[in-house]
Parts: sequence; structure tokens; C-alpha cells
Amino acid sequence: MVFGFGRRKRREQGGGDRNTRGRMGSLGAGGSGDPPAGHPDFAGNQPPPSSPPITVTLGQIPEILSRFDDEKRQHTISAIRKMRDEAEPFVEELMRMGRDLEQDSLDVDSIDRHLAIIVVRGKKQVIDVIRRGVAPLPGVDSIEDATSAESALRQLLKKVGDVMGRQTRVIHIFAKKHANHFKDTLEAMNARHTRMRHIMDRHNQATAESDEIKDALKSIAKLQESRSKKSQKVRDLSSSIESLGSRLSQLESAISEIKSSRQYQEYTVLLSNIKECDSQLARIREDIRLQFAKISRPLGRYEYGSALDKEQQKVLAGLVADPAAVVTPGNISTISTIILNVRRAVATESISVRDVEKMLAMLAETAEAVGPLADRLAECDERRRKLQDRADSARSTKLDECEHGVSKATALRKDSESRLSALRAELEDDNSRIARMVSDMQIGLRQYTGVKYEVEAH
Repeated sequence: MVFGFGRRKRREQGGGDRNTRGRMGSLGAGGSGDPPAGHPDFAGNQPPPSSPPITVTLGQIPEILSRFDDEKRQHTISAIRKMRDEAEPFVEELMRMGRDLEQDSLDVDSIDRHLAIIVVRGKKQVIDVIRRGVAPLPGVDSIEDATSAESALRQLLKKVGDVMGRQTRVIHIFAKKHANHFKDTLEAMNARHTRMRHIMDRHNQATAESDEIKDALKSIAKLQESRSKKSQKVRDLSSSIESLGSRLSQLESAISEIKSSRQYQEYTVLLSNIKECDSQLARIREDIRLQFAKISRPLGRYEYGSALDKEQQKVLAGLVADPAAVVTPGNISTISTIILNVRRAVATESISVRDVEKMLAMLAETAEAVGPLADRLAECDERRRKLQDRADSARSTKLDECEHGVSKATALRKDSESRLSALRAELEDDNSRIARMVSDMQIGLRQYTGVKYEVEAH
């Protein structure tokens, strides 16, 4: 720390600089570095104007930012240059004071030898730091120069302040005539540096605000591009849905025309006959199932204990599982043989049943019913096959094509409508996001420029 600076922070926080109006006060005249009255400061914190907002488009904002960026940059350079020019005489004064201290013997011959060594060493450290660390500040013609000047002054003050802090007793006790001079000079330089730092902080804040607006412009541009693509997709989908609607109307009209034809009426009659056949087939199969259900117990037992050939075993398994599937004219002989064998097994009690006579009667009844049931089933099945062949021939190929087209077009329209709904929801969300971003950007522009703008986003 700089010697004698115990109250320095309080003075900086209070914004006072009494030393700049002292012995070297003429060097600090007009050194505030603040913007002129009525001009927006570096953060744009000027009270909003009472004039109506200026209407601009998004495309005009980069030019506005460029103009204000340049204005604020030039203002910062000018303010930093002024602070640098005010600080430079103090730097030269500090170098001269270092030379004066070097030539001053400090009357070390009149003090204790051990103490004299400490004083001489402290004096040498102060002189060495001033000689090596104190140099003219760089000129300021750009923002980079402004940053360099602030950094150079900060480093200079730190180096000198550190050595002065370490040697404060030596300077205050043995170099009294230099102490106050050093103190006043360093305080004046520190005051200039504080202002420089404040100006640079405001410039950096303004730069960040400008960059934020530029980033917002990029984000809005991306959203607008995405919105434009989605809008085109909405138009394409709407056109596609309209075309599909027209296509469906044409197909449905064609289907109505086909269904009103004589050929189609004949086709529907055939379908009705096929449906009736299906009902008859179902009743016959149910009759067969019920008939064989009466003898299912001995049939099931005979299946496990019989010594039939492979074909007979297959038919027997079908009679147990699904008799209607195997009761055909071609299997009547095999079925009769199986029933006969079962009757013998029941009669000889090889297969046990509760009522032998009753079961024998059911087996006889089933044997007699197999032929007629098989014939009825085969006849009805053959009639159905012929009806189906006639129906297939009578059915219009164009009707199949039209119905397939309706199914396909309906699915496409449903999918397109779903996608269209999702895209419209996304567009609504994009519009809301763009509106919010533009509103936020208007606030940022007003803060940055001190001018109220109304941004039109199309």
C-alpha cells in the first residue's frame, strides 16, 4: 500500500480529490472525464427524451449501433487521453522526485550505524523502483491505447505504492521533506487512475450492451429465417391438403358412380348370397361339433389306445380337436371305420363309459349322420366357392383402385393436417419469441443510445 494512504479508500468512495487542487492543482483542471451535459453517457444512462419514438427497421439497427459505437469510442478515447495528459506531469514530477531523493544524503552520518544501513537500503529500494517502474505514459489515439495507458498507470502506482508502503517509516522519519510531496503526487495520480478506470468500465459496459443487441439481432434473424421456411411449409401443406381434398371428392364421386351401376348391384347380390352361405356353413359346422361332442369321451380315450395307421390317426385327432375340419366326403370311410372300432371297444368294455347302451346308440347315430353332414358341408362350401368366383369376376377393378386411393389420400391428408397444426403452433411460438426479443432490444437500444426507438419486425 502507498504510505500515508490510510484514508485513501474513503476519499475515493466519496469522489473527492482535495490534493488535485493543491500545489499542483493546475495540472488537474477540468479532468473529470465525464461526457458533456445533455450527451448520453457511456452506458447510455440519459433520461429518456420527451420526443416521440423513432421508427426503424431491424435492418437499420446495425448502422445505428455503428454510429453510436464510434461516437462512444471516440468519447472514451478523448476522455482517457485527457486523464492521461493530466496524469503525465505527475509522472514526470515523480521521476524528478526520485532524482532529488537520490541526491539527498538524508544525513545518515548523524544516526546510528545499524539504523543508517536500513535507511540507505530503503532509500535505494524506492529510487530503484522509481527508476525502473516509472516511465512516461503511452499516448492515446485508440481504445487499445486507452487500455494500455490505464494499465500502465495502474502498474506504476502499484509498484511505487508497494515500495512506499514497505519504506513508509524510512520516508516519513528520515525524508520528511520528501514525504508529503510523494504523498500528494501519488494521491493525485491515483485520482486520475480512478477516473480512467471508471471511464474504461463504462466503455466496457457500453460495448457489452452493444454486443448484446447485435447478438439479439442475429438470434432474431435466425428465428425469422426459420419462420420463413415454416411459413413456406405451411403454404405447401395447405395446398397439398386442398389438392388431397379435391382428389378425395373425385374418388368418392367415382365410387358413387360405380356403386350405382348394374354390375355393382349384381356384385352386392352375390356378396349377400356369400354371406348367407357363410351362415349355413357355420350352422353345419356347429351341427357336426355338437354331434361329435356326444361321443367325445370314447373318441378321446380311443385316440390314446388305438393302433391306427398314420392317416387314420390324423383323422381321429381332427375328430377330437375340430371335427368340422375333417368331416368331408373323402374321409367318410375312415371316420366310419374309427367309429366302428370305438363301438367295438365300448361294447367289449375296453373303453369304459357310464351307460354302454346309450353310448352305443350315440355312436350308431353319429355313424349314420356323418355322410349327410359331410355332403351338406361340401355342397355348401362348393356353392360358396362358386359365388366367390362370380363375385371376384363381377367386382370392378376400378372400384378397388378408387377405394385404395381414398384410403391413401385420407391417410395423407390426416398426416398433413397434423403436421400443419404443429407448424402453425411453432409459428405462433416463433412470432411470440420474436416480439419479446424485439421488445427487449428496444429497451436495450434506448439504454445504449439514450434515444427511444420503435422497431418494426416483419
